[in-house]
Amino acid sequence: MQPVTHGDNYEEAMKKALEVIDLLIESYKKEGKELPNPKNLQYSLSKS
Repeated sequence: MQPVTHGDNYEEAMKKALEVIDLLIESYKKEGKELPNPKNLQYSLSKS
């Protein structure tokens, strides 16, 4: 399952998205996992 976030406006949604990223990074570090390689939207769309 992929994390999902939203907001009443773009700025709020972006702030929440950054919080989710921080939490995911923290979780990976606590579990001793390596962070996955970054991917862009074009890559994600090509895999759909």
